[in-house]
Amino acid sequence: MRCCSIKPDNYTYSIVLPSCDFEFGKQVYAEVVKVFSLLDEFLGTNLLRMYSGAKDMDSAKNCGMGDVGIELFRQIGIEEVITNDYTYAIVLNEFAYRSQVFEAMQVHSLILQCGICLDRFISNSLLSL
Repeated sequence: MRCCSIKPDNYTYSIVLPSCDFEFGKQVYAEVVKVFSLLDEFLGTNLLRMYSGAKDMDSAKNCGMGDVGIELFRQIGIEEVITNDYTYAIVLNEFAYRSQVFEAMQVHSLILQCGICLDRFISNSLLSL
C-alpha cells in the first residue's frame, strides 16, 4: 500500500494488527497514534487484544480506550463474546483508575460467577481498587 501511495485507514489497521507479532504491533500502534486522534472500537479492540495477549497490562490500559474499552466490555456481556482473564484485568484496571469501585465490584462478582481463576493480573487489578 505504501509503495502505491495508498493511505491505510482504521479498518486497514484493524485487519493488520491481529496478524502482527507483538514487536511489530507496537510499531503499527505508534503509526496509528500519529495518524488518528481518536480510536474507533474496531481498532481499539485489536490494540487491547494485542497488549493483553502479550500480558502488557500497562500498555493495554494506556492505549486510549478508557470509555470505549468499558463500553466494549458491556457489549461483550450482551453479545456473549468469550472473554479471558486479561479482558477482566484490563477492565478492572480502568475502573480502578477512575475510582469506580461499585462497577469493579460487579466485574469481580462476574469473575467469581464464571469461575475464572484469579491470576496475578486480576489479583493486582483488584488490589489497586
